[in-house]
Amino acid sequence: MTLSSPYHSFNGFFYFVYTNYQQAMKKYKYILLGGLYGLLLLGCSINQTATTMTKKNNDPYAQMPFFPAEVKQADNFYAVQITATTGAFFTKNFVKHGLYGNGYCWESIIAQLVAKKQKELLSKITFDAEADTCFISCEDETSMNALAQFSHQELSSKEKFDTAIQNIDRSTLDC
Repeated sequence: MTLSSPYHSFNGFFYFVYTNYQQAMKKYKYILLGGLYGLLLLGCSINQTATTMTKKNNDPYAQMPFFPAEVKQADNFYAVQITATTGAFFTKNFVKHGLYGNGYCWESIIAQLVAKKQKELLSKITFDAEADTCFISCEDETSMNALAQFSHQELSSKEKFDTAIQNIDRSTLDC
């Protein structure tokens, strides 16, 4: 008994796979293309840095009410963070002052400013810096909002940033 069907030979197997693949692609190509297009659109709109926002809006904190700080809140968890992405807006300012602009640098700057101008807030926050992020845990929502607002008032523009750097003890900066 010989099998003459094309599905029983080696070449027949590839023919079978290829034709089923073509049928599937005809059926699902619009779904796949729509999904890829949607991902492309979402990726472009979500992934904005401070520099991109500046170019588009001429206002780096139009979409960030506490720029350069970001507020993070969950159940009984309150924090403020400043990331390297947000800090990229100040790159030239950091270089001008001989600073790196990493998370440890942001921690030193914020800690000194708070110690000078908002001493009561200092006891309600805990710093945890990393290479690219300054993460500040807050005791409660009130202290989180106060710290975010304070950061915004002191550091929301390049001019304010330069003034803040000139008014703090640079020898204690960790950057």
